[in-house]
Amino acid sequence: MPLVEADLGEQLTPKLQQLLRIWEMIEIERFVPSWRGLIGRPPRERAALARALVAKTVLGLPTTAALVDRLAVDTTLRQLC
Repeated sequence: MPLVEADLGEQLTPKLQQLLRIWEMIEIERFVPSWRGLIGRPPRERAALARALVAKTVLGLPTTAALVDRLAVDTTLRQLC
C-alpha cells in the first residue's frame, strides 16, 4: 500500500492516483508563494487553492461550484488538497 493510501487509511481511485502523480510532476508549491495576506485579513493557503484548481481540471468538474460541492462530500479529496 503506497504511503498516501496508508495515511488516509483507504484505497485511492485511479483518478485520485493520477491527480497525485500530476501534483508530484508539476510541484505546484514552487510556483505559488505562501502569502500571509494583509493586516486584518485571514491568511490563505495558496498552494491548497492551486491544488484544488488542478484537481478540478483532472476530475473534469465543469465549475468551481462543482468543485466546492465535491470537496464538501469527498473527504479523501479534501484531505489531499
